[in-house]
Order: sequence, then structure tokens, then C-alpha cells
Amino acid sequence: MLIFNDTTDPRISNLPPPYQAPVLSAIRTLLEITGQKTPRKDQGFVAFIDAEDTPESLTPAFVRPLASIERAFRNGSCLVGVILWGNSGAGVTVVCPDEDGYAPEVARILKQHL
Repeated sequence: MLIFNDTTDPRISNLPPPYQAPVLSAIRTLLEITGQKTPRKDQGFVAFIDAEDTPESLTPAFVRPLASIERAFRNGSCLVGVILWGNSGAGVTVVCPDEDGYAPEVARILKQHL
């Protein structure tokens, strides 16, 4: 998993082009919610899922289990899910490529919440 909270993070340009726009969109939304140029990690972050990630491996960073997703949707070639930590809007936006065999357990949970 890669964690992002800034649109100028150079690692975004290392992502395959179809995944860059969903990640950037999620970061911009996070910035709008927090009202800051770079939110602190405890205010939320965008998590780009790696192919080998599992729901269990993500839980420590997400604070809550992946199955606690509030909402999921598609953005281009990615599945996107939102996990809120409370009522303030802080939480995690999960961005997972929607490709066969890519983080299959994570994708399955996201698809269940579409």
C-alpha cells in the first residue's frame, strides 16, 4: 500500500497512468474536507492498494477493518472506498485498481459495497 496526502507527491507519477487520476481526485477531496494543504495522517489519507495487499494487512493502517467501508464507487479503472473514523470526516480513501487478480480480497470487499 502507498499512502498519499499531497497532490505533489512524486510517487503519483510512478503509478500507471490510468490510476493517477483516481488517486489525485481522492487527494483533492481529502484536501477540501480538511481545509489544509497537507493533512496530518490522523486527519485522513489516500491509500493506493498494492497487488499483494489483503484486508488483514491493511487494518493496522486503516484503524478499522476494510469491511467497515461507508461507501464504494468506481472512478475510471479503479474501485474507490471510504472508511470514516468518526463524524468529523477524517478517514481513509481506498483506491484499488479493478483488474483481474489484483488484490482480489480487497477488490471483492469494495465490489460488495458498490
